[in-house]
Amino acid sequence: MYALAVLLLLGIGAMFGRVGQQNESKASAATLSSYETALSEAEKKADYWKEQYESSPTAETTAAPAPTTTAEPTTTEAPPPPTTEAPTPSFGAGTYLVNVDIPPGTYQSSGGSTCYWERLSGTSGEFDDIIANDLPAGQAIVTIEPTDVAFSSTGCGTWTLVP
Repeated sequence: MYALAVLLLLGIGAMFGRVGQQNESKASAATLSSYETALSEAEKKADYWKEQYESSPTAETTAAPAPTTTAEPTTTEAPPPPTTEAPTPSFGAGTYLVNVDIPPGTYQSSGGSTCYWERLSGTSGEFDDIIANDLPAGQAIVTIEPTDVAFSSTGCGTWTLVP
């Protein structure tokens, strides 16, 4: 009885194996067909670009032979380097880290009726972080020190570094 069960299971396994092989053969044929199509397209593109390259003029075919005379050595001065100045740092409302987002220095803005600025020793939002602050009535001028951690403003317009 045991031998009969084993033979039955082996027969079923072989049958499923053949079905799997048939499906694999169909899948392999489909994959091979798609690879052949892709290869054909790639070959057409390669031929097109090869024709384009070969039909373009090159320096070799149009260049005249170089003369064989000896030239006198000449000296030429290099042009002076361009004198482009770095743009003046400027920024608007917000909180900026000193030495990261903005350089330290003296800044000015047009101010405004709602202008408020503060130099900060930290960014925790605590009152003790405020080194100095102001509510200017007109133009605002502030010197941000290299030791300040951050600078924050609102309603002041654009801050520009004073040269």
